Amino acid sequence: MPLNIRPVNKRVLSASLLLAWLWALLAAAGCAQMRASLEQLSPEASQPVVFSLESPPLRLELPAGSRLEPGGAEQPGLLFRATLPWPGHLLVVEANPRSPSQPPLEPAWTQAEQERLAMALPRASGWQSQTLMLAGRTAHELTWSTPEQQCRRIYLPAQGWLYQVTLAHPVQAAGLDLASMVESWGLAPAPSQDAPAQSPVAQPPAPAPAAGPLSPRQALCSLDPPTLARATQEAERRAEQDPRDALAAARMVEAKAWRSLALAIQGQPAPSADWARLRAKAVAVYRRHPGAAATRRALGMAMILEERPAKARQYLEAAAQAEPSDGVNLVALALVPGQETATRADLGRRAVKASPELPAAHLVLAWALEDQGQAAQAAAPYQAALALQPGNLPALIGLARLEMDAPATRQAAGARLARVLEIMPDHQAARFNLALVRLAQDRPQEAQRLTQEVLAKEPQDAAAHNLRGLALLAQKQYAQAGQAFEAASQADPRHAQALYNLGGVCAGQLQNNACAGQAFRRFLELEPQGPRADKARAWLGRHGQ
Repeated sequence: MPLNIRPVNKRVLSASLLLAWLWALLAAAGCAQMRASLEQLSPEASQPVVFSLESPPLRLELPAGSRLEPGGAEQPGLLFRATLPWPGHLLVVEANPRSPSQPPLEPAWTQAEQERLAMALPRASGWQSQTLMLAGRTAHELTWSTPEQQCRRIYLPAQGWLYQVTLAHPVQAAGLDLASMVESWGLAPAPSQDAPAQSPVAQPPAPAPAAGPLSPRQALCSLDPPTLARATQEAERRAEQDPRDALAAARMVEAKAWRSLALAIQGQPAPSADWARLRAKAVAVYRRHPGAAATRRALGMAMILEERPAKARQYLEAAAQAEPSDGVNLVALALVPGQETATRADLGRRAVKASPELPAAHLVLAWALEDQGQAAQAAAPYQAALALQPGNLPALIGLARLEMDAPATRQAAGARLARVLEIMPDHQAARFNLALVRLAQDRPQEAQRLTQEVLAKEPQDAAAHNLRGLALLAQKQYAQAGQAFEAASQADPRHAQALYNLGGVCAGQLQNNACAGQAFRRFLELEPQGPRADKARAWLGRHGQ
């Protein structure tokens, strides 16, 4: 479970799994064999995967719980149907063959398609039609509504095939940005081998924010500190209104625990709380209602904060048994310290499947995927959390962590980190990482300002001193850069990078061999092997040190 977002060097795994290779073979074998092979695949994805086609071109991010099905005997022309479980929405992607005699998207064709749908959907009304450009191709969109749902369908031709992308969502909810999602699915012609490399972070469809405020249940299970601060105040108010209401007391204890956990995950100090007293209150509530999942969960959450993970797991497992279909209990279990990464990933997937409307369900899945080395796949659950709550701090920070090292997505990472600081101005990890992004964007003055803000509150932050030195070095302020690297090494004598940087600036720009020799020797004590050690040792050899 990440406590801040200061990155380490890591190799991002490709998100394209067996399906991409399988489809390359199937494209040459004909539709009949293609459908036969599809039938051998598991119809429901237990974890996020990438579904890739060469012909027709397509790259779909399939969140956990997606269904991928071939056409059957009742639909012989259907190549495949993919159902993506976006929270509160039904999203279906289909590919159908079309012959040259079919002129899709022509006015007569679109009118006939609308009439066909109107006959199949007698309760539908409000039909609208428009032509649009997506991925450099002409597409057509139909929209309609029923008393319960708003529906949109986009038709897009692709190399002998016709894609149909259908979105349905409740009338009172805002729909996803369907056109942007379709454009993100690789429907444009594949780039040549000489094209610049794409970002290693898989970019999932970006859902539009869900309309309206979070429900009390979503707020409680958001892992967003500002949201939980408000939820805790409301829970305390309700508990004070009726001290005899045992379930209100349980919700108050649980809210305080969620807030403290959320702050700890963000590396922020939590408000002081007497967890022994709160645990005693939770025990009293539990004894009055021992069969209620809420009282078991409150007691388990209090045990987490008391650093009693075995007891916490015991009560949270009991809560999950009492309410097996509620993802809140699974999320809480995933946050118990000491859980294996594979267990947390499984709990995250189950929580998303049981309660996709909870932001924290997607967050714990994303964190577990990152811990498993599947950083690219973690983007989709982060996006799902942001679709539910656009200002969710852990989701903003998680996506920024994935995006900040790749030039193609660095600007997006900077925007997310800046948004975090708007919501929580004292978030030092976000400020530090925004400084990293600005330095990589060749904006060293802004990076220097941000690191100075970090150091104003944390003067012994060695990493911030080192980053400030790099920003000064980029501005050719060599003496000040050397002082910053020296300050970093004093704050943390084992900060090898700062010692190496100090040796470099002393040896090069400052022409101070004594300073360089001392820094390089201290560096070699910490890092005696590797390319940097070879360079430091070579310099010492050339200068007789």
